Amino acid sequence: MSPSSIFSGLMKLRRSWLRCKNYRFFSVEGISDYSLRAPHQNFRIALNGRCRARVVNNLGLYDLIKPFVASHLKVFRNFATREKPTITLPPIVTDNPDSIIPSLVDNHIPIEIPPHRIDKPVTIIAGASRGLGFEFTRQILAKHLEGPVFAACRNPDGADNLSSLKGQYPSRLKIRKLDVTDESSVKVVAKEIYESYGRLDLYINTVGILHIPDVLSPERKIDQFEEDQAMLAFKVNAVGPAIVAKHMIPLLKFGQGEGTSRGGAVLAHLSAKVGSIDDNKLGGWYSYRASKAALNQLTRTMGVECLRLKLPIITVLLHPGTVDTDLSKPFSRNVSPDHLFTPTASVAKLLNVIDGLKPEDSAKFFNYDKLELPW
Repeated sequence: MSPSSIFSGLMKLRRSWLRCKNYRFFSVEGISDYSLRAPHQNFRIALNGRCRARVVNNLGLYDLIKPFVASHLKVFRNFATREKPTITLPPIVTDNPDSIIPSLVDNHIPIEIPPHRIDKPVTIIAGASRGLGFEFTRQILAKHLEGPVFAACRNPDGADNLSSLKGQYPSRLKIRKLDVTDESSVKVVAKEIYESYGRLDLYINTVGILHIPDVLSPERKIDQFEEDQAMLAFKVNAVGPAIVAKHMIPLLKFGQGEGTSRGGAVLAHLSAKVGSIDDNKLGGWYSYRASKAALNQLTRTMGVECLRLKLPIITVLLHPGTVDTDLSKPFSRNVSPDHLFTPTASVAKLLNVIDGLKPEDSAKFFNYDKLELPW
């Protein structure tokens, strides 16, 4: 049996992993080279588009794979070479004709910086009218002395605390309407940031929902699970933040975190430790747990995409701890004072994490003390 006939069968294993003893067949859609890899071994057998096998980076290869190939591939070594193949992965996103600003693939590396980009970092906080969102806005304005800060919330007219803060920072603070469940409002803010500043360096999402009196409450048992409540939790806690990120990531690639202590532009989603599947030992809170787990997966996937496209963007998930806010107040009665943070204390810790982020921190889930949390 010839090498080509043996390996032609492997080509049918598209989009799949097949483990065979110590070896693993691997194929990627859209790539002409198909590989047979042995874990922990420095060699690769690649198959090109013409079904010709070749050995790449061979160090004692024949003895290593002899049990697998001896009976069928006696002429395998005729195709041996030390050449290292170059594999270029295809784009994983396509152009969106409805996009207001350039998509991730419009300006592939090298990134073309907009000519009107300002030289100061730009920040936006979603959910800025109260709780952690307001505290992020206040502390960033006080700590980071340059650059505009967008405080985005559903009802700017009713955000009296933001109006008071505006008096202290009349030129830097921009209060804007943004509802994570309304993509049109997101587009308006994204367009303003792009046209006015040409960059974004920090996007923090603090929007989340756990309970609404007479509408939504965390389930203690599965028989309390209701479709409409679960869908609301997913819409606000997971889908909405992903929609906002869709329009902010193209802006973050223009900011790149220049002029900050960070190793790149930062996308930070506030998550919750209860969204960790590994950490779930108590059960309950079905909709909230699942929606936060979905947010974790979505954000990690964004990070993988940014790494794949070599964008200077760090995506992270942050657990703020148990904080004395409207969201957690009904459920914090049994929390000891040592473990119940004020918004001021929690945000100070989270900003220390954010301001120290480096590219290797991307696509990770961190506690308020930068301890990496399990998924």
